[in-house]
Amino acid sequence: MSTMTKALARSRSVVETAYNAALTKAGPTIDLSPPSGMAQFGQFRDDTKNRERYSLFRGWLYAAINALAAEAAGQPVVVAKLKGTGETPKANKALTVSKMTSGARNKAASQEFEILVEHPLIGILDEPNTIQTRWSFVYGFVANLNLTGFGYIVGGENEEGNFEFYSLPTTWVRPNHEEGPFSRFKVVDPANPTAGNDDEWLTRENVAFAMLPSPADPRVAYPPAQSQMPAIRIDDFIQSSQAQFFDNGIFPGAIVTIGKDPHPEVSGEGKRPRLTAAQRRQVIGAIRKVMGGVANYGNPAIVDGLIEKIERLSMTSNEMGWEKSEDKVRTRILSAFGVHPYILGEPVGVGGYAQVANIEKRFYKRVNTFLDMLGTVVSNFIAPAVGKEGENTLAWWEECQAVDPGLRWSNLQTARRNGDVSRNEIRAELGLPPDETGGDQTKNYSAGDVNAIVALQGAVSKGVVEPQQAAEIYMVAFDMDAKTAKKVAGKKPPPQPAPGGGVPEQSPGQGPPATEEEATQQATRALDMAVKSLGLSVSGSALPAAVADRLIEMAEE
Repeated sequence: MSTMTKALARSRSVVETAYNAALTKAGPTIDLSPPSGMAQFGQFRDDTKNRERYSLFRGWLYAAINALAAEAAGQPVVVAKLKGTGETPKANKALTVSKMTSGARNKAASQEFEILVEHPLIGILDEPNTIQTRWSFVYGFVANLNLTGFGYIVGGENEEGNFEFYSLPTTWVRPNHEEGPFSRFKVVDPANPTAGNDDEWLTRENVAFAMLPSPADPRVAYPPAQSQMPAIRIDDFIQSSQAQFFDNGIFPGAIVTIGKDPHPEVSGEGKRPRLTAAQRRQVIGAIRKVMGGVANYGNPAIVDGLIEKIERLSMTSNEMGWEKSEDKVRTRILSAFGVHPYILGEPVGVGGYAQVANIEKRFYKRVNTFLDMLGTVVSNFIAPAVGKEGENTLAWWEECQAVDPGLRWSNLQTARRNGDVSRNEIRAELGLPPDETGGDQTKNYSAGDVNAIVALQGAVSKGVVEPQQAAEIYMVAFDMDAKTAKKVAGKKPPPQPAPGGGVPEQSPGQGPPATEEEATQQATRALDMAVKSLGLSVSGSALPAAVADRLIEMAEE
């Protein structure tokens, strides 16, 4: 029995002791709830709070959670097969690792893996069940996590024998801690709470969850929504009062008071006449004709024997206090979820792309945390979902990454100059079609490169450097493919006859070597002349280490 289980058992024993003592003192007519009822009361209390948060899922609360959940739901999911310990990560692996969430990255840190295109798990993740697609599944998980602190996923085989899993609302899942923390669960529809009383308890094999823990109790969640419930309620009150203000309000803009004695012979002295509907329309039409329109804005009203006074009636938004309180409430709610107003489409002000990139970086960091939690929870169902095909299988959602357009373009230009990317890769970034005439070449040749190639070709034409050696140098130092390198290197020139006929004189490095020592010396001389022709130094920093190592190997060969 674990320490946590023992602590819970002692806690239950204390409750039972208190219950028995109260039952002994109480009269027979008093009905006290059993200890399990006390636990149910705690669950009822939590469900009540969660139902309130679900009911308030609108206004700025919706705006903040929707931004997080929608961004997470739009990320692609990846399934990979782990192959065991590998060597130095390859370029494509490094690119993939950069998009992995931290949990998946830690699992595959020292292992080679293969990205799978066809796998049963891919189909299950794209359509987890008959109601939810992958987008709505992820959206529900992240939204529940932020509203209630719990993100429950329930999985198992359906009637057809196919595996499926659901992202359920927190109020649908009732955990039981009697046999240990979160040892058993029941799924109950709040619309029909008694329907599942006879169902069997579900175990951790069928239920997985992520939670935002409370520092006070490891079994209790503390979501961002709970930290700002007063502000969330105020936001709802503001919007409700605005709706009631327009639904129930009367907005004539001004009150026009008819004089008491405009016609004493008709109404009597000191009496205010009662106008008929037609007379009221005539007065309103006359006032609008004389004072209506933008041209009369700010003009004074003339009060005479007919009109006694004109006064404003409607309350303005300033008098209602909406403008002052709404901004403060919005800031409190958005800050709890880490969502900047820019994420919701508002202007960012001073700062430009740099500030926007930092805002997105902090926002995406929060989204990636939820995606990492989701990947960890879903991994519990990989083996039950696909059987043996799930062994050594890893699934994750790609991380969201903030991009500064100016910085990214600067990095691409630097990479192109250094030969790290090809022209076609740059063209793909610009949305242009690939260049079929050598656009895959990553080396961006400078004037110095061209001069070095010409110098090396001069050494080849003199017979100082073998064409095969030159081709090797082209491939290593100038990033040429083998076919192009051999074509540029050409063939070994024919031996030139000596003056006056006879056997041609051998230049250094030409002719078959007589001994192994002479062969080594000949290769070394050829290497030295080739390196000098390139204007490089094997021992200096001007020559890349990979090129130097390859040239030394060639000399030894």
